[in-house]
Amino acid sequence: MDLKPFHKKKLPKEPSPRWTAFKARAVKFCIRAGLFVVLPVGIVSALIFFLYSPTFMIDYVHINTVEGLDTTRVRSILFGQMDAPAVLIARQSNIFLFDVDAARKNLFDEFALDQVTIEKEYPNTLRIDIAQRPFRIYWYDGKKMFDVDSKGILVKEIDPALLSSLPEGYLTTTSPAPVHTAAPTPIPQTPQDSGPTFVKESTGIERKVGDSVLSRTIALSLSKVKDALHEKSIETRYILMNPAEVDASIVTTEGWTLHMNLFSDLPTQAKNASILLSQKIKDDRKKLDYIDVRFDNRLYYKIR
Repeated sequence: MDLKPFHKKKLPKEPSPRWTAFKARAVKFCIRAGLFVVLPVGIVSALIFFLYSPTFMIDYVHINTVEGLDTTRVRSILFGQMDAPAVLIARQSNIFLFDVDAARKNLFDEFALDQVTIEKEYPNTLRIDIAQRPFRIYWYDGKKMFDVDSKGILVKEIDPALLSSLPEGYLTTTSPAPVHTAAPTPIPQTPQDSGPTFVKESTGIERKVGDSVLSRTIALSLSKVKDALHEKSIETRYILMNPAEVDASIVTTEGWTLHMNLFSDLPTQAKNASILLSQKIKDDRKKLDYIDVRFDNRLYYKIR
């Protein structure tokens, strides 16, 4: 019986340390190269998905407010902002890119509001809660008084009892506000405001319900004058103006007049008047005739 020669089984050679180190470096290089390519592609893909996917486009806008606010105009303002560019070619119609602060500012600029809360409800809904400041402008044409709405239209005639209850000369003179000699008819107020702003027309035209006396912009400015001045300790008695002009003369309770431009920044004008009173006029405030802040940094005043 022939026996095959016996051969020892060859064992695999142990890899050399140099080869092991090379393989380790090669593996690390491949991993890094893969991450270098895959990670940016993944990030870009995720950005494209979040910025351009229809899933995150604002489809629903829920507005909760008091009756009487023009919600159609509110929606128009919001939709106009959604169409504005945000980053690259993406627009603010994407819920992640919608600028809530800008939207609040636009609404405050357009309406007389107390508070605006805008919440994003992902993935595609905006919820807006609006607290509207009562729009209280009473327009006096020299004979009758009317309630003005936010569009500048005379919507109803005020009860003559309110006009007759005011102190004599309250809306006709510029001397310091007279004191009530009898209990007046209460001026309607709410917890959110300190009563209406009286505006006296200087043209002498007799008005009627339905007349448009102001633009929306001027009406909104007038609604903010009283508060802007009150913050600077300047109390408004009434506002004298011509509807065809953008300037107004605010007759104060102290008897002097403040000339303002209703198209310019009201808080800045109020601040300038306050600076004049505290730094220049000082103790001559009782003899003050007028302050004029209509011309930006050029401020004027006159002492009687």
